[in-house]
This record gives sequence, C-alpha cells and structure tokens, in this order.
Amino acid sequence: MNISDIKSYVRSQSSLMDMHVNRQLLDMLDNLTRTEIKTALSKLAHNERRAVDIIFANRVIEQTISAKDICEAHGFTRSMVVEALDKLKAAGVIDARSRGRKGTFVFVKVPELFDILESLE
Repeated sequence: MNISDIKSYVRSQSSLMDMHVNRQLLDMLDNLTRTEIKTALSKLAHNERRAVDIIFANRVIEQTISAKDICEAHGFTRSMVVEALDKLKAAGVIDARSRGRKGTFVFVKVPELFDILESLE
C-alpha cells in the first residue's frame, strides 16, 4: 500500500465528525508525498533528470514511451532513460512496464510529480 492508496482510503472514510482530522491527515500525507518525490528526483543524475523532464512534460498520467525515440531525439543513452524510470519506480512515484518493441508503459502513481517537476525547473 502506498501513500496514494492511503489518501484514497482516508477520503472514502470521511464523515462530518472526523473531517477535520482527515484533512490534517491528508495534509501530512501530501507533505510526505512531496518529500518522497523530491528525494527520488534528487537521486537522478543530470541527464536522467533531463530525460524525466522530457518524458513527463506533457503531464500525462498514462503513456507508452519509446526510450529509443527519446534517446535519438535528445542524445541520451537508453540506460539513462531506463535508470531514471527505475529510480522513480523504486520510490513508488511511477509504475513502468516494458512492452517489448511497443515501448514502455508508464503510469504516474503520484500526480504531484508534475507540479514538483515544474517548480524545480
């Protein structure tokens, strides 16, 4: 269970009596989520970070990307792109699955990623 799952659960269990407590809990989880994302991003090498910026520039939650196309267009190595995605996946920020020749399916589990990437530019 990740932070997004916990936030969804808290929202689903809200009642008028405990709404204030739930709001405080959700705020704490948001701060924790932001910290986790920033920590994951800080572990990226410069070119890995550039690759992440390019991949998520369109702010799409679900997408299939081609590491080969990104590498050819921006001068990265395939390993840079794969490493960057692996680090974000390990942090629980995204889910990424290879689809062979079709590319890599990427799902952003924590949508706050987009705002944080934008704020760090």
